[in-house]
Amino acid sequence: MKTKSPSVIHLSFIILILLLLGLSIHSTAEVITLTVDTFSDKVKEKDTAWFVKFCVPWCKHCKNLGTLWDDLGKAVEGEDEIEIGEVDCGLSKAVCSKVDIHSYPTFKLFYEGEEVTRYRGPRDVESLKKFVIEEAEQAAAKAQLGSDKELCGTSYSNKEGHQHFMAEWTTQFSEHLEQDQATIPTIHKPPPITLGLRCQIPPFNSLKKDGLVPNF
Repeated sequence: MKTKSPSVIHLSFIILILLLLGLSIHSTAEVITLTVDTFSDKVKEKDTAWFVKFCVPWCKHCKNLGTLWDDLGKAVEGEDEIEIGEVDCGLSKAVCSKVDIHSYPTFKLFYEGEEVTRYRGPRDVESLKKFVIEEAEQAAAKAQLGSDKELCGTSYSNKEGHQHFMAEWTTQFSEHLEQDQATIPTIHKPPPITLGLRCQIPPFNSLKKDGLVPNF
């Protein structure tokens, strides 16, 4: 009877280790279990949508889902900035109370810590995947719009007793204001006047020409 050479045994051992590592990597990743300790921090992650399933082990409707949530996790694994999570409301009652979970299963989408919407559609992978991708894109666009508005609105106040001057600015307009803010003409009371310009306004020189802003 022939015995295997040490090199063959060594190679077999390496292959076994690689297979085990592959199984380990595959079994993590797709669906992340969220707890009282991790839920808030995870769903607040910047630029990230979390689609979360809330269940309890004894619920027959949760049991009937089978591998649906794991299958969804695998289906969206390549999607950027989308995470699939699950919460056991039996173990993490505080989390489920905080986000108003009153029936099982419940599926909710969160974006940067804010609840976006609840899913009430068909319970199949394709429907769930379509929903989470579309809602995540809309939530990201809305968040970006809010960020742009916050950056766009800038206030300039002169000395006490002078009129508050407010402008929503482009880069060109803001540069002029930074350079010449001290020379903005005083607007005396009464009546109070607020001057405002929207973002994406025409070039600054054309505004001066049309008399929409004071000449500095």
